[in-house]
Amino acid sequence: MNIKKLSFTLTFIFWNHEVFSIPVNKGASTLLIESDSEDMLDSSVEVDLNDKNIEVYDEFTDDENIETDIIKSNFEECLTDDCFETSKYILSNMDSSVNPCEDFYQFTCGGWINNQKKKKGINYNDMLREQKNIKEIIELLSNDYKVNERLSKEDQEYDEKAFNNLKNIYDFCLNPPEEEMVGNDYLSEFIRKLNIYEMKGENKTDIFTNLLAKLRNTGFPFLDFKYYQFQNNYDQKFLISQLQYNRDIITVSSYLSHTETMPEMTIHFKEFIKNILNVVNHNEKDIEEKVETIYEIEQKFNNLKLTETLKICNNKYTNLNFFNQNEGIDEIQLDALNKKYPFIDWKLYLKKILEFYDIENVNFDTLIVYDVFADALAIVNNIFNETDIKGLATYMEWLTLISLKNVSRDINNAFSEIEDYYYRNKDIYGGEYPSEGYYENNEYPSNIYYDEEYPNEGYNEYSSDIYGEEYPSNIYYDEEYRNEEFNEPSSDIYNSKDDINYDKIECIDMVKQHMPIALTKYYVDHKLSENIKNKTKQIIENIKESMFDRISMIEWLDEETKQKVIEKLSKMKDIIEYPEIFNNPKIIYEKYKYIDIKDYFTYYLLTKNDNQFIYLSETESMVNALYVPSLNEIYIPAAYLRLPYYGISGSDYLNYGYFGTIISHEVTHAFDNTGRLYDSDGNKNNWWTDDDDKDFKELSQCFIDQYNDFSFSINNKKYFIDGELTLDENIADNGGLSRGYEAWKKSILKNPEKASQNNKKLPGLSKYTLDQLFYIAYGQSRCSIGDEYVLDLNAHAPGEARVNIVLSNSKDFAKAFNCPTGSPMNPKNKCLMW
Repeated sequence: MNIKKLSFTLTFIFWNHEVFSIPVNKGASTLLIESDSEDMLDSSVEVDLNDKNIEVYDEFTDDENIETDIIKSNFEECLTDDCFETSKYILSNMDSSVNPCEDFYQFTCGGWINNQKKKKGINYNDMLREQKNIKEIIELLSNDYKVNERLSKEDQEYDEKAFNNLKNIYDFCLNPPEEEMVGNDYLSEFIRKLNIYEMKGENKTDIFTNLLAKLRNTGFPFLDFKYYQFQNNYDQKFLISQLQYNRDIITVSSYLSHTETMPEMTIHFKEFIKNILNVVNHNEKDIEEKVETIYEIEQKFNNLKLTETLKICNNKYTNLNFFNQNEGIDEIQLDALNKKYPFIDWKLYLKKILEFYDIENVNFDTLIVYDVFADALAIVNNIFNETDIKGLATYMEWLTLISLKNVSRDINNAFSEIEDYYYRNKDIYGGEYPSEGYYENNEYPSNIYYDEEYPNEGYNEYSSDIYGEEYPSNIYYDEEYRNEEFNEPSSDIYNSKDDINYDKIECIDMVKQHMPIALTKYYVDHKLSENIKNKTKQIIENIKESMFDRISMIEWLDEETKQKVIEKLSKMKDIIEYPEIFNNPKIIYEKYKYIDIKDYFTYYLLTKNDNQFIYLSETESMVNALYVPSLNEIYIPAAYLRLPYYGISGSDYLNYGYFGTIISHEVTHAFDNTGRLYDSDGNKNNWWTDDDDKDFKELSQCFIDQYNDFSFSINNKKYFIDGELTLDENIADNGGLSRGYEAWKKSILKNPEKASQNNKKLPGLSKYTLDQLFYIAYGQSRCSIGDEYVLDLNAHAPGEARVNIVLSNSKDFAKAFNCPTGSPMNPKNKCLMW
């Protein structure tokens, strides 16, 4: 299984289906669903709101509707723009030709699925789900700073400084300057300020560790880590050690393997080193000494075959599997890493990185390192241990300079010259040099790797006898062309009339990667209403109260365990949008003070600084709604406080169906097979009696067997769910549905005088009961397109199961839709825990 980075999910954005944003005249009697782009529906669907035949099944008559008694039968219909748009959205996603008691997933998501199939099988769901929020973010970052009048003058200044960095990252990413190179004087001053030869530390190990940390935090990561978290193991956090050797120097260093066939390579390689050092240093004697030091280290690495070893390690990294044992890869803690590779102090190195990002309260004892680059690190350890600190500093200065090849013309030219010599002299043609005229004027182009134009016009074209057709010559270079075979977006999806293109999405993600809290805060301040958090807290309160009610009725729990469950639920904290400490703009500014984008060069360095370490901080890893057992906290990102999940005025049944079931899903995670192992304070502690533990496992087995038996198809291929792998999510889904439904009913009982006002019917959906619409909303929150690639690694069941299995376990659902006993959506045997 390949681990691939998903670079499009924003810190505060995660939709489960696409959002339509087409204004509708609220006085109109019809809804016209149409779009000019392929992102939306490819055809128009006209819905006559006055048509009495709009109902899906005649058996859902008013006599059989199960309305909440408090709500009057003559409630008014909601005719706001949001309600029209929401109604249109729901109707377009449905397939009303399907009996909901046979296949509710197809009934509620069939229209949405058919629309996705028009995308030629390419999965663009993440992008389409985020469309509305992305458009709002683009609007914010494309304009000047908007003053937040609720802030003091001083706080406004900090807020504006943070925004300017947000905007600069976005602008430089979206519109890089034509001239990206910087002058030698600029680089000389930059290297001088780096103070690479500063001997800061008590011994060689500390000095070198501090130097590597400083260079890494500046944007030159010789050693780095990638973060990974097992979905069902919150006790430990995994870091993948990486030797980030510059690709360009790996290629050039490999030339040293040919000194026997090319005796002058030694001279040319030393000249190569000298040319690069000359960019920032004009002291001939100093340069000559450094050249010899660098060449000696490079030659040692070459003799120990570091280049070949790195390739093998990179292949291991690419094929990491986090759900099965990775043979030949050690899992070790930082103390063991120090003993294995003592050329640096690994704990000190990580500490310096975390301090740089202002990340606190990381328990090093819970960190496990995947030693993927073990063989390469062993070589580096041997060479660096026998090199004095001055030699190590010289070598790190060298690696820093070659990393600037893309922003220094002289460094770039130095690479071109040695490559030119290598290709002129290496016998790569089996003794026969290419025929005269192959290159213009019989000269090999020194910029073969850097020039946008290849040597001949057809070089970029694929041979038709191999592929059966000719691919366009601009396949890798034309921004308008995206190769579908590589699952990259095509221009018709992203360059729509909404002006949300692929480049803008990537640049927003760049902002998110480096300043997630700042971006979230600015978005919340200017795009969410002030009272949204209070409304959200009310929903959470109703969900928790419903859980308290449920606990009191559970027969399989004894009183001792019930009290522990109640204690844990009572102490559970909720974080909405972002932690409250970040309401202070000064704190946000201080958190990202290391980011100071003044020009393209400072932006370029930031792009080399991949901050994976924010995921060691729970307060910054709020990509999705989640529950953290070790903190006993639930997190609700800002994106969930927007349509379609939440904010539908006068439609609480939808708010609870969409949003409430998501929050109650996270609350239930506190008591799933993983969450139940943690106590109310987030400590791993077995607080279950033996009898209750046994009962829990028996009830879990019901879910395991139920999901194991569920099959589904992707591309005409049959698959089965792994009931054990998905157990935690399945428990949370089933408990979440029940608590969301009960919390909605509780909101009605708490405020009966406003029940009708808060639960207005939507236009075009009046023939469905409110209970039915609640379940339709739940079903549509789980609409998804299956992906064969993630089946073996996803702890969630596919959308079809998350709807049909969960609802088939619900007696309230069966009652709402009058599903006969024994029908697919109302089986006799049901699984129930919470």
